[in-house]
Amino acid sequence: MHRQSTDSQDSSAKMSQSHARAPNSLSTLPLINNMSKLRDRLSFKHTRAALAEKEVLKRENRATRPLTQRNIDTFLIEQDLNDARFSQSIQSIGMSRATKVAIIGAGPSGLVTAKTLLHHYPKGRFEPVIFDSKPTVGGLWAVTRPDASNSITNDGTDPSSTDFIDCFMRTNLSRFTVSFSDHSWETENHRARDSDQDLFPQAWEVGDYLTSYAARFLPEKQGILRLSCRVVRTRRNPDSTAAKRWTVEWVEEGSTTNIAQSKDADGLLSESFDYLVVASGYFSRPYIPDIAGLHEFPPERVMHSSSLKSPSCSQFIRSSNDGKILVVGGSMSGAEAAASLALDLSTARQTTTTTTTKKKSSVHHISTRPFWAVPTYLPANDQPGSFLPLDIVMYDLARRPPGDIQYSLGPLTSERANMVHSYFKSLIGSDQSDVAEALAITAEADTNSAPWVAVTDHYAEFARAGDITPTLGRVSGINWNSNVHAAEANGVVEVEDREGGSITTIDNVVAIVFATGFTPFGSLSFLPEDVLSVLEFSKSDTVFPIVLDEKGTWNPDIADLGFVGFYRGPYWGVMEMQARALAHRWDRADIDTGSTADTSKLRSLRTSPSPPQLRAQFPMGDYVGLIETYARELDIPRLSLHTGDDDSERSGPAIPARYFVPLHNSGPGLISVDTKTNHATTITSLQTLLLQPSSRDRQRARCKAVLRALHGKWQYERMSSKTASQSGHASINLRKVHDPSTGFRTEYVYEGSGGTIVTIFDISKDGYLHITGQDGIQGELEFVSVEKKENQSCYRHVAREREAENNGLVLREFVFDMRGVVMTSWEEKVEDRRERTVTVTRYTR
Repeated sequence: MHRQSTDSQDSSAKMSQSHARAPNSLSTLPLINNMSKLRDRLSFKHTRAALAEKEVLKRENRATRPLTQRNIDTFLIEQDLNDARFSQSIQSIGMSRATKVAIIGAGPSGLVTAKTLLHHYPKGRFEPVIFDSKPTVGGLWAVTRPDASNSITNDGTDPSSTDFIDCFMRTNLSRFTVSFSDHSWETENHRARDSDQDLFPQAWEVGDYLTSYAARFLPEKQGILRLSCRVVRTRRNPDSTAAKRWTVEWVEEGSTTNIAQSKDADGLLSESFDYLVVASGYFSRPYIPDIAGLHEFPPERVMHSSSLKSPSCSQFIRSSNDGKILVVGGSMSGAEAAASLALDLSTARQTTTTTTTKKKSSVHHISTRPFWAVPTYLPANDQPGSFLPLDIVMYDLARRPPGDIQYSLGPLTSERANMVHSYFKSLIGSDQSDVAEALAITAEADTNSAPWVAVTDHYAEFARAGDITPTLGRVSGINWNSNVHAAEANGVVEVEDREGGSITTIDNVVAIVFATGFTPFGSLSFLPEDVLSVLEFSKSDTVFPIVLDEKGTWNPDIADLGFVGFYRGPYWGVMEMQARALAHRWDRADIDTGSTADTSKLRSLRTSPSPPQLRAQFPMGDYVGLIETYARELDIPRLSLHTGDDDSERSGPAIPARYFVPLHNSGPGLISVDTKTNHATTITSLQTLLLQPSSRDRQRARCKAVLRALHGKWQYERMSSKTASQSGHASINLRKVHDPSTGFRTEYVYEGSGGTIVTIFDISKDGYLHITGQDGIQGELEFVSVEKKENQSCYRHVAREREAENNGLVLREFVFDMRGVVMTSWEEKVEDRRERTVTVTRYTR
């Protein structure tokens, strides 16, 4: 019978409780004969054993008992005794085989599930097998960086790629969150350290990370990975007296077979399993809504946002008529698609040599509601004027109220929504009315609604500069004007306002990009109809297509079926916890004795009468609450970032590495050593980021935040000690520059009122603010101080040139005034000691 367990996920606790009914008359001779091995393990893994015993003592209220060599000996012997008892017990009841688990999908969720089953339980307890139709692991992240043999276009696209994800796309969370607890980016992917934005890895780097994860924990010789094997269907026999209730049928996509089995008449291979895990991902197929008149629009001018990185899209942008490119969809992908198109157009305008051939295309973005445009670097919580990755800031445990951190699932109250809006306003530095009217979150109807967020570095400043025009509403109709010359053909799009009372039109539309997300239904296509019926499958619900428990892992009516990472916006740390929870449940002997779980919350979200505006953008998006609740239920201690012990005082971000669980087998194998080293490396790296303001990553973070905010149009007033004051207008525009290592990098180009390039800003490899003057002279700026302006919420960031020009005769200093992530003003001071002049130029919006 299922119960909310507080048993430790630690291997010792699992074995002592899960198999407590094992025969006691087991011989301990194998253990006695291996005492020397135990001693070797003891000296080799002292820290791990001490930690494990501490968890055992904690449950017995003896955590203060000093650890001694004898205590550690006792713990290790107890662990091995329980392993021996388990081995003997399964033999005594005729269970001489391992429990077989089929895992559909070799993405992050599938890999971490197999690793958990294989390495956190006694050898032979579970036998996981992963099926995936692709020839490589990684799922959506199964992308590779083009090598020298591939031609990469100047705009950073890979013409050979056909994946949903651009290999050069960066994650919208840092590598501390996009990782597993025992696999470090620093150790496993050294190339990431050479990137100019290495806190946010590129997609190909994520693919490499997952490849190295599989190589370490799921070696090819064990036959765990069945790649190029597309699962066609599964069958479940609930009345079977045998343990193996699931049959998986698949077809080999590759030209060779690596499985010694015969095919049936349909060319299918099949195998039986005890359990089945759906790890096929939530993002299955791109979705484009059915809109009246859309079929009239030329198909080559309509695309899904997942195709934006394709060479055909880039070619279209370069060759299309002047006009409006419409982006439909207001979530993450909508904002990023609009910003990506604006960047391409901005780059094209700056790289075209003659003004007569410069395109006048513009980007228009349709969203059903205003959203917060949140950049990847935000003001730090406890270090005024400093910047950190957004996940390090937003997922800080100190932000939660006192008491146990509880997972929250369900519609937001208007009070809670208002509080979250206030938080984002404090981070951003405004209500966004200064960016664009359509983005302003000021009306009571908006502040009392569930907040929507888009992680995007450039959207807000493109909108402020007029390069993106946001419009609130819903596309209700599309008309294509074909009664003109083909070169002048365009369309008209009708947009219904949010209240549904009026229609506005957008004319001269030459292309439409649908950033309307994906549907999850294809990821469930292999499940049998009777199983889908029990799961209350609904093709009309793209958020909750099936009914599971509130944490999204299982349904009690089909206890031998599990789900990992199958929800909207999954986090890697949650995937790891879901895998641990499933393994813990399936390791227990009472799995089929009437287990229950609460599916009412998720079911109610489908039919909830609550206003749509209170439904969360990501219903299971309470990452901190979810990972903390899992840790508490599985008795996994949270590691402190200050002492290395259990974290009784809540502080710092909830990253996977803080919820580390040692491998079950702690012998002197390289995998155990590597796991401990990887975990420690991640924690050390995070400590450096948080506690050392002068570190390279912190310096780069401030440069990123300042450069991002420089983008846009400015008014200036220049004062000199020898000449009259001057005033005028300037703009700092963004453009892409080809980079062989990262695909492309961005430059911020200062143009004077006459269009003359005065200065180019970017970030150096060492993490400094790099500038190139009109005369070609280059320099690097280093931030030397930050101070709060009197009676204001702004901070002044002072940067000076690291090496002054002409042997120190020309000194340059910049002062950037930041409120949240918004730059309100800035100034440049140049002191020329040769001419004995001081020139100060002050810029305001």
